[in-house]
Amino acid sequence: SSLPTQSRTSAAPRPPAAAAPPAAEKPSDKDRAEQAAKELERKLLPWSKKEAEERKEEIPGTIMRLNLDNSHPLGFGYAGQADILNRTSPILELTAKGDNVAYYPKENFKLSGYLTEENARKLSNTAYLVREQLGRGFVILYADSPIFRGFWDGTVRLFMNSVFFGNIDNPYLRY
Repeated sequence: SSLPTQSRTSAAPRPPAAAAPPAAEKPSDKDRAEQAAKELERKLLPWSKKEAEERKEEIPGTIMRLNLDNSHPLGFGYAGQADILNRTSPILELTAKGDNVAYYPKENFKLSGYLTEENARKLSNTAYLVREQLGRGFVILYADSPIFRGFWDGTVRLFMNSVFFGNIDNPYLRY
């Protein structure tokens, strides 16, 4: 046989040699200097300006509209859209491995509150509610708590649908 054989004297098989990672382009001296200047500027930012800079990254309780797949078991009982309370949640990318049940539309999704244009661009066409299969079950991911302090009633049904219908994997099953 032309296949390599393992020596009988070795205690454990050796892992195959890893391919060398591709050489990354080294940043130029100019790029390093610009990066160092930005880092120094960030470190020396006065206290009064730090809060303003941090505010640019926050979404402090903004009401937004989601597009929702109401043919999915998790979207049962909705009319195709849902209003949510966003509180600086992580951003979930749309999935190709599962179901994008609720997502932020491309534009015009802020209903009320503070949202910078940069944060609106970041949220555009990203997921709020995703369901992916893992082993014999499903993982349901929310970008923010749908039942935060029991305050926002509009998303309680999403949570309850996740509890009761989260494991339905047959699209022909009628509920």
